[in-house]
Amino acid sequence: MKIWDDKKYYDRIDRLDDLSHPGFLLAQEYCQEAKKILDVGCGNGSKLKKLGNSKTKRFGCEVSSLAKQWGFQVFNGIKLPYKDCSFDRVVSFFVLEHTDKPKELLVDMVRVLETGGLLILLAPNFGAPNRASPNFEGSRIMKLIFNPEWHNVKPKIDSMEDFESDLDTTFESYLGTIAGYLPKLGMKIIEKNSFWEMERSDAKIIQKLFRHFFADWGPHLFLVAQKIK
Repeated sequence: MKIWDDKKYYDRIDRLDDLSHPGFLLAQEYCQEAKKILDVGCGNGSKLKKLGNSKTKRFGCEVSSLAKQWGFQVFNGIKLPYKDCSFDRVVSFFVLEHTDKPKELLVDMVRVLETGGLLILLAPNFGAPNRASPNFEGSRIMKLIFNPEWHNVKPKIDSMEDFESDLDTTFESYLGTIAGYLPKLGMKIIEKNSFWEMERSDAKIIQKLFRHFFADWGPHLFLVAQKIK
């Protein structure tokens, strides 16, 4: 989408970003001893520069044509421009929900990760059966009953004139789906959390009931997986 080639988009995202998000704080801990980090969907690098230590080498890639201006690589959203086993940390923050082919992207993220390395993901948990992105147009009841996986939606924004957070969503990422898929790629789940504690204070009573029975149905998707083969 052309909105991703507009610098104003990333300026706006930076203002909306909360680097105190518990998922990002956990990611910082997991990256503290990293040697080489790749941030997939790095934007202008505002999060990447907060990861690692003074000796960490940082790399980023972004679908926007602006990536080169920021010193990063441009990629097509699926194929990463790096060799196999190049990094000991591959991270992605609030990017999965903007992908067209998330399974293919995850495969390539694992490809560039060295054995023993960590994949760290943070995204909205729009795909949970009890939730939906602002672009979802189906029946919420039917979604709750049938719980479709890998569900794509149509964006409702193409320029900054129409900007509202998450209207550029293309994929409803779900913690349960991703956590179930990564072991098929030779990954071991180290930690996952849907951050029920960050549920909106005005959430309906049914959401509060879900909290006690469905750990993966919270508002966010945070997952750490280790490449074991």
